[in-house]
Amino acid sequence: MSRPNELQRLLAGNAAFTPPSRILADVPAAARTRRPDGAPHSIAEELWHITYWQDLFFRWARREQLSYPSHANERWTAFAVLDEDEWRGLVERFETGLAAIAGIAGESDLVPNCKSKRIVLCFWSGPASDYFFDL
Repeated sequence: MSRPNELQRLLAGNAAFTPPSRILADVPAAARTRRPDGAPHSIAEELWHITYWQDLFFRWARREQLSYPSHANERWTAFAVLDEDEWRGLVERFETGLAAIAGIAGESDLVPNCKSKRIVLCFWSGPASDYFFDL
């Protein structure tokens, strides 16, 4: 088995931050569906939204012909309550998606039409930052 590249390590949580699975494992049941004052979504709703987009991007990466959703607000769900099995299922879906995306990140033909194997990921949470990963 080849050594994971930088992007794979990031997705697996083997980087300079706490792995998502460890964070999610420690979210108390009472906090999962609670919306703090001023927050539009609960932790469970945010995680559901992330897994929705994660799945969509994974399918696009596999070159499935899918249309882009007409409006981002359509891709949210509300949870008044979430039992332990539902929470575990949601976390498992998220972790399975991360593993699948990490697998794609390790493919040698990830960017078949590019001369470089350098990928730029941009995050827009405040000032835009670019992260480069050599594959």
